[in-house]
Amino acid sequence: MVKSKEKNKIFFSLLAITLIFIVNSNKVKANDEIDFKRLYGKERYETSASICSGGWDTSEYAVLASGEGFADALSAAPLAKKYDAPIILTGKNKLNDNAKDQLKKLDTKEVIIVGGPGSISEDIVTELKNLGIKVNRIYGEDRYKTSLKIAKEIGVKNGVVVTNGLGFADALAMAPIAASKQMPILLTPSDKLTSDTMEFLKKSSYNKSYVLGGTATVSDYIKNSLKNPTRLSGMDRFQTNIAILDHFREDINLDEVYITSGDGYADALSGSVLASKNKSPIILINDDLNRSTK
Repeated sequence: MVKSKEKNKIFFSLLAITLIFIVNSNKVKANDEIDFKRLYGKERYETSASICSGGWDTSEYAVLASGEGFADALSAAPLAKKYDAPIILTGKNKLNDNAKDQLKKLDTKEVIIVGGPGSISEDIVTELKNLGIKVNRIYGEDRYKTSLKIAKEIGVKNGVVVTNGLGFADALAMAPIAASKQMPILLTPSDKLTSDTMEFLKKSSYNKSYVLGGTATVSDYIKNSLKNPTRLSGMDRFQTNIAILDHFREDINLDEVYITSGDGYADALSGSVLASKNKSPIILINDDLNRSTK
């Protein structure tokens, strides 16, 4: 259980069925020192809207990401933080009604789409423009080049984060911290950096790097090619999450902790930039809090 001298607030960003399961399981218990607030909906798009409402009354910018796949959006949190923008999820072919309602409520002037037309179609771009919203799309030919495009938008003066692009958990566990520190999250295959990423890093003036996950996830070959690298890893995604939080414990606010499922990406993606607003961490759980998390 997370403890603090002051009252802690634990925010749940979960699908309704998962939230009910945790509450009914009696495996996550409240005491008098902890306040709970749930941010959830019937499905991921409604949950995304709930998270947005929980953090923003108005926002000139919004980041729009796919609710159907995580590949392009894993690097989105630092970008959203740069513009103090929520991450809003939508389907591929039509602007989700929850997303549309949030954009109207926020009086958003510009939407940054993360990912190509294969993730969020040009029909959605047309819908946004018909709402009077300017659209800027950031994407590459694949998830690795998309993360590189975002890194170039953010800059690397505060360091870089490197993580495997085929999984979501490690990137999302790091996302609020990377967002707060304005460090881009670069995606990589497990064995070596892409040639574009390698060239970019060689020409960049960063002086610190973080590698997420074990050697099977990101090889030592990659780690050793980076400047001043630190590997943050555990036996599984949950222990890697705790290793990340332990390393940055002096930089995070444990008075507010965001807890979400480690088995899906959507809620953690939407919640990552909200958590970063108060330098709060995201903790990934399954159906029980493991010993390290407690």
